[in-house]
Amino acid sequence: MNPNGSAGSGLAVISSLRYWQGSGSISSGSITLPYDTDDGVSVTGDLRVAHSTTGAGGSYSSEGPSGGGSGIPGTLTSDVALSSLGHFTLGSVTTDNSLPVSLTSFTANVEFSKIILNWQTESEIDNQGFTIYHTDKDKDNWTKANDNTIPC
Repeated sequence: MNPNGSAGSGLAVISSLRYWQGSGSISSGSITLPYDTDDGVSVTGDLRVAHSTTGAGGSYSSEGPSGGGSGIPGTLTSDVALSSLGHFTLGSVTTDNSLPVSLTSFTANVEFSKIILNWQTESEIDNQGFTIYHTDKDKDNWTKANDNTIPC
């Protein structure tokens, strides 16, 4: 389900992929949301739990945690004591997490000892641009390949 809302206080972007809805009453508590690569997550430290009390299409504010998530896949738990339920989704304090971009095609070709990447997107919601990372086969350390964000 698409939240179709907007990033509010403490957030640069919110997920356009899915949201969770809580119902009933709460006096104090927290919420934990799962995330994975299909959520468009790349910088886990920038993730936040986003919360709207005005409906799925309303403004979402950050409910923490201040340190974001860790690892992909992972979970993210709010660090603000919630006094109301409503709609929850993933948010990011920077635009480094696309949350998400839908690709219709992606190709990589070798030309004159260089790798040429081409892609086409179906949708980009709150996307500032693209950053390319690369790694050696079977390695976990990723290196940024472009100095400047590639515009949309």
